[in-house]
Amino acid sequence: MKLKTLLEGFAWERTPGKPLPTLNDVAKKHNEPTAEPVTEAILKSNILSKWSSSDVANKDLQEFLKALYMDRNYDTMDDMAAMFNVLSKLSKDYLKRMM
Repeated sequence: MKLKTLLEGFAWERTPGKPLPTLNDVAKKHNEPTAEPVTEAILKSNILSKWSSSDVANKDLQEFLKALYMDRNYDTMDDMAAMFNVLSKLSKDYLKRMM
């Protein structure tokens, strides 16, 4: 089976007779910033109104972790540690893209 045949039925909107997108086309579209601002509608909580700065977010997260520690909630603490690791890598990737 040809690669072109495999790709034709997937994620790209394609007009018959026009060529398939190149890897550069897909990467460019993926890396374009969206025009939509972050809104609370896409978030599960109201952190945009509560976390007015990174200092407030940091303090809230520290207090949350302290509460987990005091409750001896190992499973959630372990999940949080893994999540912070992933988020740290993700934020570094976004920073690179922004430059």
